[in-house]
Amino acid sequence: MKKAFIFDLFGTLINVYEKEVYNNLIKEMSNSLDIDFHDFYKYWNEETYDDRMKGKYKNNYENIEWILKKYKREINEEKIKKAVEIRRNFTLKSLRLYRENLIEVLENIKRKGYKIGLITDCSPDVPELWRKLDYSKYFDEAVFSCDVKLKKPDEKIYNLMLEKLNEKAESCYYVGDGGSYELTGAKKVGIHPILIKSLLDEKKDVYKKYLDDFNGDRIYSLKELENFL
Repeated sequence: MKKAFIFDLFGTLINVYEKEVYNNLIKEMSNSLDIDFHDFYKYWNEETYDDRMKGKYKNNYENIEWILKKYKREINEEKIKKAVEIRRNFTLKSLRLYRENLIEVLENIKRKGYKIGLITDCSPDVPELWRKLDYSKYFDEAVFSCDVKLKKPDEKIYNLMLEKLNEKAESCYYVGDGGSYELTGAKKVGIHPILIKSLLDEKKDVYKKYLDDFNGDRIYSLKELENFL
């Protein structure tokens, strides 16, 4: 018998954003720092991505400062603060663009007596903003990769959530869009994985890392989770 739902965040609870949108963010950040777009994309999105997700940097300011020092670029506090603010505003806006029926579905899950958890690979701005979101109140526990210094699909991050929820793996569903091999990771520890990916998602040229090759249960909207209750 299932007793809990564990959710991914990006692309699952909130709408996945397209590459063009993400690239515009990088362009705005790089312009504020007077750095070439391609250089900053490489430094931010490739060279420091995993370290950021695993909490090497206390915040995004420290991440950007590290990049500038390593590549012998100008250290300008005001420019770094501007880039940090651009990123923060983008993140908050993205976190509020949640999927259709999210609140209704979360309320129904809670009403049926299930626990709700969150596991997300994220940078430090996400846990800072989490409690500002109107849907965060439905979650019993949240695990942020940058806080726990673990990243999906590491088994430890799933087991940490199970400990927090005080549930066994077989009593939980894991719902995600497949980024970071998260569904494979959930299945490996014994959690029942569910892929969420709408037909609209499939048409988008999306920014997503390490997509799962998944052939299990699939839903096209959060509303379909009611079939699992």
